[in-house]
Amino acid sequence: MADTSQIKLLIVLDKLGLDLDMTRYDFRLRFQKIIYLCQDLFNLDINFNYSWYIRGPYSKGLADAGYDLAELGIQKKEEMRKSINVNTEINKRIAKAVSSLQPHLDQTNWLELAASINYLRTYHGKEISLGNIKSNLLGRKPEMKKKNYNGLPFDVAFREVYNFILENES
Repeated sequence: MADTSQIKLLIVLDKLGLDLDMTRYDFRLRFQKIIYLCQDLFNLDINFNYSWYIRGPYSKGLADAGYDLAELGIQKKEEMRKSINVNTEINKRIAKAVSSLQPHLDQTNWLELAASINYLRTYHGKEISLGNIKSNLLGRKPEMKKKNYNGLPFDVAFREVYNFILENES
């Protein structure tokens, strides 16, 4: 029997419309950031622990769960879906996460930026200033300044992502 975290993860992936393709690095990176944002920003209790890694927040437990789920057959996944009841409050949180993240699911750089900003706000405290978040982020990941954010320069993308986080935090 799968653990509760795997079952919750499967339900969230279903609602987001994401198929697990753990063979592709780009998917694994987006997967880490999407689930981190669902868990931390949208307060979905999926129970994975994160730490800072090369591309921002990373969870070894989530990576392992993703590989495990990717190997399961359709019948086993169907059994997992039926084994848990998701209450109304959780469904509302999932719906909010889906509607907010849907436009960004394929935007790897945007997701990496959003997860990194949110992680730093959580790690340093929500009262940390915007300037301190930016300098901390660029101190850890100077390459972020050079990435493409759907044609937006880093400073504009940073502000938009920061506002997205403020609008959606639980």
